[in-house]
Amino acid sequence: MEIIRPHTMLGEDQTAPAVSRKALLGKAGFGAGTLVLGSAIAASPTLARMAAPGLLKSRKTYQVNYGGATCEAFTFAAFAKHLWTHEGINVELHLSALGVPPISDLSSGTIAAAPSNFYSYLKPLEQGADIRVTAGLHGGCLRLVVGAASGIKTYADLKGKTIGTNGVNNAPSPFFSVALAKAGVNPINDVRWRTYLPAEFGPALEKGEIQAVAAIDPAPYVLVQQGKAMEIGSNMTGMFANMFCCAAGLSGKLIHDEPRVAAAITRGLMHGSVYTGHHVHEIAAVEVKDKFVSVSLPTAEHLLASYTWKPSASLIKGQLEQGARDFQLTGILLKSTDPMQLADKAYVDIFKLAGESA
Repeated sequence: MEIIRPHTMLGEDQTAPAVSRKALLGKAGFGAGTLVLGSAIAASPTLARMAAPGLLKSRKTYQVNYGGATCEAFTFAAFAKHLWTHEGINVELHLSALGVPPISDLSSGTIAAAPSNFYSYLKPLEQGADIRVTAGLHGGCLRLVVGAASGIKTYADLKGKTIGTNGVNNAPSPFFSVALAKAGVNPINDVRWRTYLPAEFGPALEKGEIQAVAAIDPAPYVLVQQGKAMEIGSNMTGMFANMFCCAAGLSGKLIHDEPRVAAAITRGLMHGSVYTGHHVHEIAAVEVKDKFVSVSLPTAEHLLASYTWKPSASLIKGQLEQGARDFQLTGILLKSTDPMQLADKAYVDIFKLAGESA
């Protein structure tokens, strides 16, 4: 896998200021009480010199995974704006397949963090993976599109059809499995799932191998841009509009052995999310210039502007529980699994564990 090491991308315009645990913990409603740094994050030598809570000055290097999705801007912003350096830790970026977090490497501790759609963690957690979720990072970025001439207009119309995705056990398949189940379509028996690389979605649609694509941006949006597909569902509207999409999934081993590092990694991702929301053009340019994504600058900017960037280190727990309840409808999670217990297992208040004051 490709490893990207820290380097100066954007010069000396700098990092986010130190933020207390209280500011990082939202208490009600998506976006309410969540981390908001506002325009104060703008480049400032003074802010650049401010010490993060419990500056670590670690000599180790920690790997944070990404797959090349536009919504991973929180990772790219944290890297490009040196937010982890500001925390006192060294981070390298580890590239894996789009939308397919490396669960085994994350569980073993080889990788420190692999942010992804939080549904992606639920089945591995049920099966005993040593992963913990420490924060919700943003909303939006998953789309289900169908062939432009397919005649399919709703989730219910997908019964008996074949859906292309980039990994049937990873985001976004679990999310859309829930959407299908709520539309009365059994996502195991009533549809077929086929795995493709993102570049193969278009040809597969044109050949009739698949009738739909459930994927993470930018792949499905590009298909719509090209006139090959039309969107019939996403997590930006409807039942999932107020839920997080990507969350900070961290190695349980890291959290147990180095909770302050885990807190620093989480805080860097959260700061990266907020920074992106206030500097969409700049971070879109980072994504394109440094080839984190394979789309044009206008497309990257449009997509980033369509997502929500209001991270929270507490609201995600309730959404994990609700997500588990919904996921049981698909038949993928066991009926014997207790959603509340699964959420308790999945979530950790990393700032409290790290001993950071409110």
